[in-house]
Amino acid sequence: MPRFITVLLSVFLLVAGGWTAFLEARLFFESGTTDQARFDRLEQIGPIAGLSAGSKKIALIDCNRSLASFYGTFQPPVRRQAVFSNCREFARKVAERNPSDGLAWHILAETSAGLDDFQGLNEYLLLSAAVTAHEAWIADARVTLALKNYSHLTPESKNAVAEDIATLGLEDDGAIRLARIYMASDGNKKIISDTMEELPPAIQRRFIRNLRKTQLQQTG
Repeated sequence: MPRFITVLLSVFLLVAGGWTAFLEARLFFESGTTDQARFDRLEQIGPIAGLSAGSKKIALIDCNRSLASFYGTFQPPVRRQAVFSNCREFARKVAERNPSDGLAWHILAETSAGLDDFQGLNEYLLLSAAVTAHEAWIADARVTLALKNYSHLTPESKNAVAEDIATLGLEDDGAIRLARIYMASDGNKKIISDTMEELPPAIQRRFIRNLRKTQLQQTG
């Protein structure tokens, strides 16, 4: 009897391992290799992810990338809203299971803005900032999103954006990304300039230096 139980357990573990591997591989087989394929799949069935945190992160990035792509940007509103809704539902499940996932909260903020849910935008933007404070890898995404929707931000969200701008200004790589955001629109220039005036001189100098470098690269 013990031998039978051991064999049964081994078979169960083998099947479970195979199923887990299938779920992980499914992300790569079904995600698509072009912006159009990704967008179409996100619209029709939503994000695909396995059980690992890594596969969920790839699926979340897929949402962000597809909506920001040239193809995704120029799709009809009804198609974009379908992708916003599917990605928001997926990100909500990820955030519920792992409240420290700043990317999931960010995707919730981004999709809320896309669906004109500005209360959700502010709520999730603050949650993303709270769990990934001072992390440049996501600060630039939050700044870009926030500046696009600045008129809808609460004072608390604006303060969080100022913190993200300061975070980007701490290193040259972040200052370069901030310079590109600054140059994207006149509205961005004013908001970033006003924020910079309140930051330490070292951050101001680094930003100005990298802004000039970026401007020369674009004009040269």
